[in-house]
Amino acid sequence: MTDDTTSVLGVPCFHWVPQSGPRNFGDELGPWIVETLLAQAGVGAVRPRDVRGRLLSVGSVLHFASPTDTVWGSGVNGKVWSQTFPLTIDVRAVRGPFTRAVLMARGIPVPPVYGDPALLIRRMLPDLPVSAEGETLVVPNLNDLEQFDADDIMSPLEPPLSVVESIARARFVVASSLHALIIADALGVPSRPLISAAEHPFKYYDYYAGTGRAQVTFARSVEHALDLGPVEKAEVDEDALVAAFPWDLWGADAPRGKEAAQSRARHQRLDAVTLMSDAQHERDRLGAALNGSKPRGDHEDPTLRRLRELQSNDLPLSGLTREEARALGRTLPHLRRKGVMDAPIMSVVVAVRDDAPALSQTLESLLVQGLTELEVIVVDDHSLDGSARIAADLASRDDRVRLVNAVSAGRGNAWNVGADHARGQYIMFCDGRTLFPPEACGAIAGTFEDVDVDIAVGGFLRFRADETWPAAGTGDDFPVDARFTVREMPALLGDREPRNKAFRRSFWESRGLRFPADGEAVGATVVSALARARGITHIKGTTSLRRDITGPTSDGGDARDALAGLAAERSAAQTVAAIGVPDVVAWYGEGLYEGPVFTALRRYLEAGGDQAPDDEAAAIVDRVLGTVPLPRDRVNPLHRLVLERTREGDLTSARSALREAQGVVVQTVRVLEQADLLVVQGLCAAPAEEAPVPVLCGDDLTEALLPTELDVSREGDRWRFRATYAAGSLPLERALFAALRLPSGLLLPAPVPATGLPRYRPKNAFLCEDVSGNLVVRRRRHWMVRGARRAARLAQASLRRRLRFR
Repeated sequence: MTDDTTSVLGVPCFHWVPQSGPRNFGDELGPWIVETLLAQAGVGAVRPRDVRGRLLSVGSVLHFASPTDTVWGSGVNGKVWSQTFPLTIDVRAVRGPFTRAVLMARGIPVPPVYGDPALLIRRMLPDLPVSAEGETLVVPNLNDLEQFDADDIMSPLEPPLSVVESIARARFVVASSLHALIIADALGVPSRPLISAAEHPFKYYDYYAGTGRAQVTFARSVEHALDLGPVEKAEVDEDALVAAFPWDLWGADAPRGKEAAQSRARHQRLDAVTLMSDAQHERDRLGAALNGSKPRGDHEDPTLRRLRELQSNDLPLSGLTREEARALGRTLPHLRRKGVMDAPIMSVVVAVRDDAPALSQTLESLLVQGLTELEVIVVDDHSLDGSARIAADLASRDDRVRLVNAVSAGRGNAWNVGADHARGQYIMFCDGRTLFPPEACGAIAGTFEDVDVDIAVGGFLRFRADETWPAAGTGDDFPVDARFTVREMPALLGDREPRNKAFRRSFWESRGLRFPADGEAVGATVVSALARARGITHIKGTTSLRRDITGPTSDGGDARDALAGLAAERSAAQTVAAIGVPDVVAWYGEGLYEGPVFTALRRYLEAGGDQAPDDEAAAIVDRVLGTVPLPRDRVNPLHRLVLERTREGDLTSARSALREAQGVVVQTVRVLEQADLLVVQGLCAAPAEEAPVPVLCGDDLTEALLPTELDVSREGDRWRFRATYAAGSLPLERALFAALRLPSGLLLPAPVPATGLPRYRPKNAFLCEDVSGNLVVRRRRHWMVRGARRAARLAQASLRRRLRFR
């Protein structure tokens, strides 16, 4: 630990210390308050989680924050002119609304929880006597000490508890020491702030506005303070401040009886436009509260002026997309440099989030390319593992590399930011786990020169330590070095992977192509690009590889993000439909509803809360279904049910179906054929006390055919079932999904047996198929009837051939 950090049960807690001399009592309170709060909550033996950063609490110390730090009650220092705040700091509470307005203007989300942790001092010292029988106590700020006679004041350099005890005995406190005023408020001791000759008023107004007293009047002297008398009592929600404490850093829960504030997920979607607009509104509100009914005159209040300066200076404009900048009325300087004469041939945009273990290899694979006219734009998407530091170090040594910190989070957003910076003739998108063979970029650029196309598609492999395999939909089943479109090759629409493609930048920008912020839906943009391209070519061989990882890779996000993904799928579907080739649309529809559309809808339904825009979701799904028809077969019946319920506006039923289906796990299924009997048996885990019933149903999941015989038994928390169907009880030649009817009536499709489908025999009465991973059964006509019909067809065909040759 350094001098400015103290370990509290394994978590480093930051507090400001002077370069030399005694320490200020207020700054020393931070670690002690944290330690005492944990002890009172009984947190002591809990093993802290893997903590990468520090906890910042008491003091105007936010300009010391590092990317992995957590903030609880800290404030912005108004006298520090140039300040940058990492976009990834995890803010749980701040000192006051002025600090919140500054951070939001920089694109950092901040909950409206206010208060310096020293306001909890009464909880820390419940037995401290507060007599209010002493004299007036004067406590200057550390930097105001020289203006006072040492015999007339309480020095802020005294031990912290000694200063606290002196304030508790005082009749009245006059101070330019902010923490003396905070302690006085916490103990209920009357007080009045004194104008500081050395400190900016920003931090004082920040604190007083956060405690409901924005129009506080400062005393010019001790005598003036006595004339003015005490300020109003502070309005403090101590429970909210305690609930916002980052208990999770120690792997603990909030104390019983208190509602713990939710930790902001580090990778929560950050909407820069909303945050920055809210920051402007907050500044206007604070201006009205600070000025009240007083005339403004010709001079702006210094605190409001400083707030405006802090909101306007050092803004991370390079990390905004052009859409965000336009919404905020900002101009992005790098957009003006698009047509410079020294533009490279290829721009590669690398979206990075916590990719430190692999990032160096990715960048090295790009910088050793035979194509030297290359720029690498690394866009950091709120990494916490030092990825940005790796990129910055390489950028300092190689001018082909640039680092940009995205303000809004999301892989798609990071690629959009990078595309706005790109200057090359061609543009590629990848992440920090992608590798490129040494001549890949040169081969891609050469293909654009040889074949007049908008998109070049290469081979794409995934790999891990023990195996390598082609990514789904990215095979080599296309003509090499030839020019074609999706009209001739509709199977291209199944390749939604952006990392194996290069785009002519003029095509990308002229078509207004943009990725949705949510990384889960970027494939929709790829589909739109493929459908709009006037020429596509396929490059022989592998042009990129991606390291496969275990664990979640989603960007996270909320209902709005999932809705944006749905909207992107709608746009892609409309683009494909505009091609005007029914076979292409039908081919696209076969995979659309099993994969991307249902995935985006499920994420929306699972994330939706009270503010979820269900009407908008229903309208988008209706438009998609109206543009690309839902295939009659080959769609999971549960997917069909959820899509159709959403289209009808009944999202409550759609959510209920998903929740109930998720509670049932079909663990084994086996299909047997015995004479004219079909036997489906298996095991499933279900929370309900009533057993699920095996049935056969149509693809609309509305009509269920019960088995001729049924045997169900309970085994712990699982149900074992055996259902027997007589051939005569089933309709002929109709596709029937094997399903479980849950107690609520919902029909849940059963998966294809892990042991595989029954071996095909010509005399079988049933035909079992795998449709999108679900078990489908068809009753067939008797084998003698089928044999007679087949013989008749063969005879007719033979007769036609003879007649033709006569």
